[in-house]
Amino acid sequence: MRPLTPKCEVCGGLKPTRGVGFPLLRPPAPDLPHRLRGAVLWICDSTRCDRIAQMRARKAAAAEGVELTTFDRVHIVTP
Repeated sequence: MRPLTPKCEVCGGLKPTRGVGFPLLRPPAPDLPHRLRGAVLWICDSTRCDRIAQMRARKAAAAEGVELTTFDRVHIVTP
């Protein structure tokens, strides 16, 4: 998994609070390439950013010939 970024990777404005990524362990798409497993986009709380991150993930999977409908959510816990 990539390290947390200082700003949302979609809007570039706010601090990320979660990540949207490809499933790491449970394989909903057995053909998903290893390099995509566990990949994540760090995003803010915006539902718009969440939708865009999912769209980017679908496009990345489609470029590899995989139809992906399940995404993992990574929630950041701050003290």
